[in-house]
Amino acid sequence: MSYLNRHAFIGLALSLVCWVSVWLPGLAEPAITLQQQVDDYVAQGRGPRAVAALLITPEGTEMALAGETGNPAQPVPTPDTLFEIGSITKVFTALLLADQVNQGVVTLDTPVEALLPSQAPPSSTSISLQALASHTAGLPRLPLSRILRASLYPANPYRGSQPEELYRAIAAADPEPGTCQYSNLGPSLLGQLLATAAGQPYETQVQTQVLAPLGLTDTHFDLDLAAKDRLAQGHLENTLPTANWQLDAYAPAGGLKSTLTDMGQFLQAAIAADWPPLALSLQPHSEDCEPNFGLGWIFTELEDTPMIMHNGRTGGYYAFLGWLPEAGRGLVLLTNTSDAQGDQVATALLTGDPLPTRP
Repeated sequence: MSYLNRHAFIGLALSLVCWVSVWLPGLAEPAITLQQQVDDYVAQGRGPRAVAALLITPEGTEMALAGETGNPAQPVPTPDTLFEIGSITKVFTALLLADQVNQGVVTLDTPVEALLPSQAPPSSTSISLQALASHTAGLPRLPLSRILRASLYPANPYRGSQPEELYRAIAAADPEPGTCQYSNLGPSLLGQLLATAAGQPYETQVQTQVLAPLGLTDTHFDLDLAAKDRLAQGHLENTLPTANWQLDAYAPAGGLKSTLTDMGQFLQAAIAADWPPLALSLQPHSEDCEPNFGLGWIFTELEDTPMIMHNGRTGGYYAFLGWLPEAGRGLVLLTNTSDAQGDQVATALLTGDPLPTRP
């Protein structure tokens, strides 16, 4: 089930940050190695320029790298090449919420209106922080004002956004609480409200309260000059290079960049779930939804096999992180092309199925 198909051109431009899909392929024993599959993926027409993948199985861990980054400072991908991870950022925003809940700063039931700054327009809507993180607030994907602006500037649709835009959107919203609707607005607002509650910038909080405890030292919102030398050049689906998006107020929904090394470490931490905020985030909070949502995480199935995952797609990148708990298999996939078939490719790599045929 794709959340992009409903919105044609404008929806495509806006949904790239957080495309979410549900797949139902069969599980299969891999007939070829991960490296062979990744090499085939790169060789496909209109496929990604560079790919970094890590597969965890009961037999061990396998890594594969292929293609060209498009960055002359580091032309060949390595485990430390940086990629945009798009909506996987939402998981880290939800982990910030889980950490603040465990510290007693807020609760899952804290209402949005309790954390809105004094200058924000009043809201008559009662929405909990948990609802923002689990996509059950009934909020639209994006405010209408952002949809209109993005239609004018599709190459950088979030640039110039300010938290005030989010506060106006929540004041004008008339959602039906409990409605399951995937949203960029909700997690973005959540990140800004958590910053208000703690009296620190959102990016600083994620760095000190989430990334540092998890040992993710190479996951960033902003890159210094040395890190930019390791950033893979983003590409549109037609293989043309494209500029990186500037997320601004929507950074909590899709602003992070990371490496295969860091995301592989995060996948192992998520599977173990022995850090209290991770354990809290991995409890389903919207069992009436299809798919179900935890705090940030998406719970779905592959032919009756449970899968926990999140993916991300920005203007020039596709990313996936997920695992099959019962099968003991997990995958990180990072590419520097905004690939519409990324979901199907990720599933094939995770399950060992053949790669999808590209039109």
